[in-house]
Amino acid sequence: MRSVVEHLLDVHKLTNIGFMSGYLTHPDAQARLEEFRTVMREHSLPEDGAGMFEGDFWFYKGKEAADFFLSRPELPEA
Repeated sequence: MRSVVEHLLDVHKLTNIGFMSGYLTHPDAQARLEEFRTVMREHSLPEDGAGMFEGDFWFYKGKEAADFFLSRPELPEA
């Protein structure tokens, strides 16, 4: 997760990054979210980025995630 977020920040200069997790009760989802938040904080950006959507590790949540991010006041860059 660190490498992905740092790549978006450093190489592409994107700062408004949305995050889709798996179930927040799942340890892998928790670890990924914490690393995302850590990297964002290290770059003095909001730790929840452009918003955080809880998925369920299945592709069916993709439309709900898209609807969530499209409903935000400012669209995520990534």
